[in-house]
Amino acid sequence: MCGNLDFIFRIAAYILKIARILIPFVLIILIAIDMANVVANANLDEKVKKEAVTKSVKRLIYAFIIFLIPTIIQLVFRQLSDKTPSGYGSGNDTTSWIDCFNEYFLK
Repeated sequence: MCGNLDFIFRIAAYILKIARILIPFVLIILIAIDMANVVANANLDEKVKKEAVTKSVKRLIYAFIIFLIPTIIQLVFRQLSDKTPSGYGSGNDTTSWIDCFNEYFLK
């Protein structure tokens, strides 16, 4: 259906699906390790405690960005499909980029 872009969309969708499953688990483990170190070393100064909290917040922001990637890509492709002709490939393939994206990423 998506011509030359079919393989790229399939691989990208697969990578993002795996990332959406693994990132929450890795995030929970890393935050738990940081907080366990802070609790285990209760006599640490405030600077070390603030560092652990800052790292945890940064990790949460990075995970949120990963979850927004499909939305960002969809917005870009929607803008590109508005600016290009209805068919992007050769032959009878007249599927727009946004249709291909929706087929793989928004299932």
